[in-house]
This record gives sequence, C-alpha cells and structure tokens, in this order.
Amino acid sequence: MVATSRVIDAPSGKEIPLNRAAFIRLCAAKGANTEAERAALAGFDRGTIRRWINGDSSPLMSAAVTVARNLDTTIDELWPVK
Repeated sequence: MVATSRVIDAPSGKEIPLNRAAFIRLCAAKGANTEAERAALAGFDRGTIRRWINGDSSPLMSAAVTVARNLDTTIDELWPVK
C-alpha cells in the first residue's frame, strides 16, 4: 500500500486552501490570465483548482509539487500555513 499525504496544517489537522492571490499573480506572470489558462498552466482542471482555492479539498503532496514546479515557486507560497 502506498501512503498518500495531503497539504494540511499539521497542528490543527485542517486542509490548507490554495492562496488565490499568489496563484493568480504567479499565473499572470506566465501569461495565464483566464481561469482556463491558469488551470492548464497548473496542470489540473478548473474544478480542481476551484476546490483547492475554496478549501473544499486539498491536493495530494505530489499534485502540490506539480503546481509549484509549473509556477516556478514553492508549496509554502501557494499553501501557506497561517
């Protein structure tokens, strides 16, 4: 069995929402200005990105790494622990 982990705040155990402002800023810097363009750049569909932003779900760590790499940033910038 393969263990999977999600982006969560370890002390509270709560899922961390995607930092919308940082995500949009980083996407815009790469020329992705629409919701569809941002999702394509991140490598996931619009619904998934929306759920992450709304805090309805959080990505597996491997997905968070993919998004961060695609945007040339860190997981910490996109999913900051408050």
